[in-house]
Amino acid sequence: ILSKSDVFMESKKVGVAYAPAAAKLFGEHAAIYGELSLGAALNMYAYSHVESIKGHPDYFELSLQDLGLDLKRRAFEIGAFYSAYQYHGLESFTKMFNGKPLPYLTIAAQLESIYGVDISGIKASIRSNIPLGKGLASSAACFTAFTISLVNYFSLNLDDNKIMEIA
Repeated sequence: ILSKSDVFMESKKVGVAYAPAAAKLFGEHAAIYGELSLGAALNMYAYSHVESIKGHPDYFELSLQDLGLDLKRRAFEIGAFYSAYQYHGLESFTKMFNGKPLPYLTIAAQLESIYGVDISGIKASIRSNIPLGKGLASSAACFTAFTISLVNYFSLNLDDNKIMEIA
């Protein structure tokens, strides 16, 4: 018979979210110009899972499963390069991080910079069943799911408009 002292169960902090694919039915680029558009959510989703990691408390890990891309960086590097991006522009940021993970790193760095969260010791995994390159907003769904999973992980109280602005 086991007593409570014999069994150790660790609770792990996590943040999860998903966001749907979208099809624009009318006014595909209208939103850029502040005009109305008509879209529909589809039954395909991007999923993001954020959790704390053991053994690497100084690192931020990112896994873009559909692209076969894994990134592991010291968290302070991401913040430092985001500061360089704000000061010097996109080129300085893209030299360190080859394109694809850039939006995710920018989102994480924004939350760290603006809301004071600490992204070190976190692993984020993003996957999607939305076809890439088919005009179904797969990237937007991935960025949105990632942003919401971080907001959930850090228990930030942000409204939908602020989340969309960050994503």
